[in-house]
Amino acid sequence: MMTVDYPVKDLSGFAMIRDFSIRLMIITLCLVCTAQEMPQRLLNFVIEQTKTDKIPMSEKMSTHTNAINWFEIPVTDLVRAKKFYEHIFEIEMQKMEMDGMQYAMFPFDPMQGKISGGLAQSPMHTPGNTGSIVYLNANPDLQLVLDRVQAAGGFISMPKTSIGQNGFMAFITDSEGNSVALHSNA
Repeated sequence: MMTVDYPVKDLSGFAMIRDFSIRLMIITLCLVCTAQEMPQRLLNFVIEQTKTDKIPMSEKMSTHTNAINWFEIPVTDLVRAKKFYEHIFEIEMQKMEMDGMQYAMFPFDPMQGKISGGLAQSPMHTPGNTGSIVYLNANPDLQLVLDRVQAAGGFISMPKTSIGQNGFMAFITDSEGNSVALHSNA
């Protein structure tokens, strides 16, 4: 293995990189490359491109953006629905009120650039089992989530089903009568 033969002057942005695999790639490049192969400006470029504040949340939909910015699952009883989702996912949801709408948010950190959403109770939100389907993250194994659905007041509409290299999916009906999909890699 080669040693670093050039000074890396500024790694101040390194801590902003949230993806461990990208951090590992940068460290590896720094260890094995010569000054000609890994100039400071390349390192700066990688750091700049992976900062969380660079996520294009206001950019037009494209292959570089998310197709979904936010989701809302309609509910008629926010307390009951919040308890259902907290139980099956073993999470805590934050309750809030916005413009007369009762809301419970799934875990969310706006600085991470990840998509999230919540449960919404208002005259505009009517639960149902037809229409758009939201696939919720049930990693590491959606069977663990399915095992808690019935005890929480819902039922399994479609059991854990393989979708090949894309992982597994299942459908549940929540405590409010909504059809919701689950996805996990295992």
